[in-house]
Amino acid sequence: MAGGGLIIGPPKTERSARTFHAPSRVLSHLRDHRRRQSARRLACGGVWEGDLVLCHDGGRPIPPDTLNDWHARARERAGLPREIRFHDLRHTYATQSLRGGVSVTTLSQRLGHANVSVTLNIYSHALPEDHEFAARVADAALERVLAAGRSGGYPADVRKVLAHGPFAG
Repeated sequence: MAGGGLIIGPPKTERSARTFHAPSRVLSHLRDHRRRQSARRLACGGVWEGDLVLCHDGGRPIPPDTLNDWHARARERAGLPREIRFHDLRHTYATQSLRGGVSVTTLSQRLGHANVSVTLNIYSHALPEDHEFAARVADAALERVLAAGRSGGYPADVRKVLAHGPFAG
């Protein structure tokens, strides 16, 4: 909404137009929705406006206030707190994606952020276990190096560090 009216047009930037790989469950629902919508479109006899995915019969856009009302009713049925806004679904998606192992770079692209630092500034709280994970990775790497040293077979990258790094002697 800008100045009280709904604006439908191309994305603000070229970079905003992107392919989004949706989960199979979402794609299934969208295909079912499109089939039902196509049947309604035929029933309207050629007076359908545009090609919006979510719209009223006849193709008219659904105002944002209506979507917010629908969200409020669904939120109440689910017993969720009133403070959860429609936009919070995006934050939930982002947080759960990071906790599920999606890389910050991939998530940043999916969210359409200008760069990874925007994503990290907003969602770094979702990665509290990263320090513990980093320590486990370092432990595993050290164990591999020590095991190789015990057997006399350091990997080439370790031999390079030992020969030129602070351990060179």
